[in-house]
Amino acid sequence: MARMYGKKSSYLWRSDKLYLVAAFCCSIILLVIWYLVFIEYFKYWFSFSGIVALLISFGPLALIAYLLYKSYDRKSNNFYRGRKGEGAIWYELIKLSDEYCLFQDVKIGERGNIDFIVLGPTGLFAIEVKSHAGYVSFKDGELTLNNRPADKDFLKQAMAEALNTHNYLQYSLNEDIFVNPVIVFSNRRARMHFMLEPVRNVFVVQKRFLRRLLLSKPISKPTIFTPDKVSIIEGELKKLIVDNNNQSLVK
Repeated sequence: MARMYGKKSSYLWRSDKLYLVAAFCCSIILLVIWYLVFIEYFKYWFSFSGIVALLISFGPLALIAYLLYKSYDRKSNNFYRGRKGEGAIWYELIKLSDEYCLFQDVKIGERGNIDFIVLGPTGLFAIEVKSHAGYVSFKDGELTLNNRPADKDFLKQAMAEALNTHNYLQYSLNEDIFVNPVIVFSNRRARMHFMLEPVRNVFVVQKRFLRRLLLSKPISKPTIFTPDKVSIIEGELKKLIVDNNNQSLVK
């Protein structure tokens, strides 16, 4: 089993909690208005003034609550889909032998998090997980989903994460270490025909092909990943993993 460092994405948890708290606060406000309008002024229930009071005070806030609910529901679905997707890839990666190191939710500087970094005798890989379903193809220099442009440039994102990892190691170890950018689609309904050939210098694979890619030694030069070299790089990458108090695990 691969050596593991890190934890699930904190961003996904923060996003979910934020919308949950907002929905809860809105519900409390609605409950207070319900009490003031319908309990304190029960006699106005069927009067014209009571209906007007309800529409003026309760109606707009109810609309806001509904819109907030829809937004939260959409974010929540994305959250659980993303978390489930990362979990599926995690279970694939831990099947690697103990020659490999697995780093989850890696943050370098102020840039966005890298879902996984995998290090082993076949090289170094920065892995971005996507949970989208549908047909993935390449057109006009970018990936498309069901023949439509994706919501962001996935290839550019993956390249940036790999370059960020490369720059960190070059600064800390004073060595040019190539990092393979990888996009993996965790959804079994995602289809593509790239096999193990890079797309705009990025490997784009379905989950079932991920370990095959990691074991195939796609690109590693100029670095030769001997056990000693892997150990040195592992030590540097461990410094990027933080605990719940945002303190480095390696002093």
